[in-house]
Amino acid sequence: MELGKSIQDLAEKYQSEPFQPHLTLAGIPHWTEEQMVKEIQKISGSTLPIELFLEKVQCKRFPYQKITIEVERTEELHALHQETDRLFGGDYSKTEYPHISLLYSTLECGGLQKTVSQLNEQIPPKVLLDRIALIRCKGTPEAWRTLYMRKLG
Repeated sequence: MELGKSIQDLAEKYQSEPFQPHLTLAGIPHWTEEQMVKEIQKISGSTLPIELFLEKVQCKRFPYQKITIEVERTEELHALHQETDRLFGGDYSKTEYPHISLLYSTLECGGLQKTVSQLNEQIPPKVLLDRIALIRCKGTPEAWRTLYMRKLG
């Protein structure tokens, strides 16, 4: 299963905004874009690509973040969260439910269960996290923009 293709297919099927498969690493401090890019450059320079071990596909009730793949909490992911918090100077990392988002939508989970079941049969055991990005998430998903992206390592 290639996650990018799956997301494109899901977005088309459910008339949703397509986007890059991603793990939300952290919220951000109220800094300028230039300050954020500087810190992301530090993170990307000191972090090697990380294998993310995928657990299960789920449907969530939150608006937009509908179908996700839970990611195992590994030492490498924990270290990346800690480094992010250290550089941002606070508790900004998203550690409670690490996941990869597959579908943004306002649909109810009841109508998505067949898709969730199918995806659970198809997900690979792991994927490689090899880039970090700064995304502006103001408004609804179709208004979100990638401001900066860089490879890890």
